[in-house]
Amino acid sequence: MAVVGIIAEYNPFHNGHKRQLDFARQVAQDDAIIVAMSGNWTQRGEPAIINKWQRAEAAIKNGADLVLELPFNVTVQPAHLFAQGAVTLLHQLGVQKLVFGAEHPEMDFARLVQNRPIEVEQFKRFDQTYATAYQQHLTQKTGIELRGSNDILGFTYALANDRLGQPLEMVPLKREGAQHGDSSIRSGATIASASSIRAAALAGNFELVKPTVPESSYSFLEANSLVNWQSFWPLLRYRILTETPDTLRQFYQMTEGIEYRLLDAAQRAITIDEFLALVKTKRYTYTRIQRLISYVLLNASTELMMTRLKSARVLAFNNRGRSQLNRLKSSQSLQLITKLTDDWQQGPYFLDNRVDELRRLLVRDESTSQIKRPFYLK
Repeated sequence: MAVVGIIAEYNPFHNGHKRQLDFARQVAQDDAIIVAMSGNWTQRGEPAIINKWQRAEAAIKNGADLVLELPFNVTVQPAHLFAQGAVTLLHQLGVQKLVFGAEHPEMDFARLVQNRPIEVEQFKRFDQTYATAYQQHLTQKTGIELRGSNDILGFTYALANDRLGQPLEMVPLKREGAQHGDSSIRSGATIASASSIRAAALAGNFELVKPTVPESSYSFLEANSLVNWQSFWPLLRYRILTETPDTLRQFYQMTEGIEYRLLDAAQRAITIDEFLALVKTKRYTYTRIQRLISYVLLNASTELMMTRLKSARVLAFNNRGRSQLNRLKSSQSLQLITKLTDDWQQGPYFLDNRVDELRRLLVRDESTSQIKRPFYLK
């Protein structure tokens, strides 16, 4: 037996996630499964399709014991920083084994970590992304190609774990069925990628969505106003057009003159998709741009984004999760937030409060209000 951790977004929770939780239960047996989950904004710099309370509740109803929120300044980061923050949090929560999906679970992640680049400056070339150059270096050193998105994420988890002294045992699970990023759901499929489920749900094709998600997740998708970047585009455009190149440079990771492209695109674009296409370059991927405009939307400075993680927000738990919470509270290694206080907004979840209020006001999603307490499944 061992306390098992999972790093997730559940955007939305689907049958592939249920399969992973079933596998994690075999590993944990009678111990707790703890999920570190992104809040109302995701690592790719996108708003979650349904809110964090609903996604956490779906996770608890399908096998998780305790769901905690990864704050915005941990979540909306490049993959290696996202992994470092999430793995650190799980370590502080007493997790012993990390279960994660991988296209090639037999891959020697430890060997890849040992051969990682030491001097990262040599990879900052303008004709390719940092990630591509990094992966090419690993292939040259080890003969192992990191192509699958889950393999790449698994490597970042292993790297983060190594930097902490390898406190967690890495337990990969082979990803089956649809691949991450698949754009459409195959007819009759019961396993589909989160992106294809989001696309189908946003298009109103719920007959395709229903077989791919548990009922607890489907009910939220069917009953709620679903969210994507277009929901926030009018406010984002206003925010950019009221800035100058100098003020835009104050936002986190705004470098290399990209601020001029943002201003030009905001003048010309009618939709968020047009805006992203105008800004994109070989060096600036859609994901990187989405993270940048997330920082602009929320007025996220470098100082706010680099705030150290000192607490963990509890979103949902069951009886086993409650027992784990009691053990964690007695250890005092990490402040656990289950009830809001007046000074809550001044901590690492300050930006999350902004996200939640924006979602509530723009999408009229009152269920995401911060006055809500964690979901508890008896």
